[in-house]
Amino acid sequence: MPKFIAIPTLAIFLLVATPLWINTAPAQAAQESEFQTVRFEGVQARQTASIERINLLLERATSLITKFEDRGLDMTGARTAVTETATAIEQAKEAINKFKNGIPTITTKNLQESIRKTAAEANQAIKKAHAKVVEVIRLIRASYDHPTARTATTTP
Repeated sequence: MPKFIAIPTLAIFLLVATPLWINTAPAQAAQESEFQTVRFEGVQARQTASIERINLLLERATSLITKFEDRGLDMTGARTAVTETATAIEQAKEAINKFKNGIPTITTKNLQESIRKTAAEANQAIKKAHAKVVEVIRLIRASYDHPTARTATTTP
């Protein structure tokens, strides 16, 4: 075989065959683990933001309850619902913290599945807290008289 063909053929073989003897599995696993960690941190940030918004809604509802109580309306049902909602918010915060503490330990697929389950539990706790806030708002609305509907007028 002539030299001018053998050298380029050998160079091409070395370039193509190089990945065959280099073990890239550990680097790929680390990259996948880092990707999942960043992804789960984003989920945790969204969960924290949503529970903060729910807490803000509860604060606004509490101020409305105080305002209506000052006007002489009976808000005992709404007050009890506020305490239940505060408990649900605390449970959601605990679930989010449990999820947050599990994020740095992601190394295998099994751990990813357990973290996903923990995230789903946190999401359910957030939904429960949201439903409780909605119930508080419904009780507030039911406690006061709505103004009568206005009748439509015609323009002459």
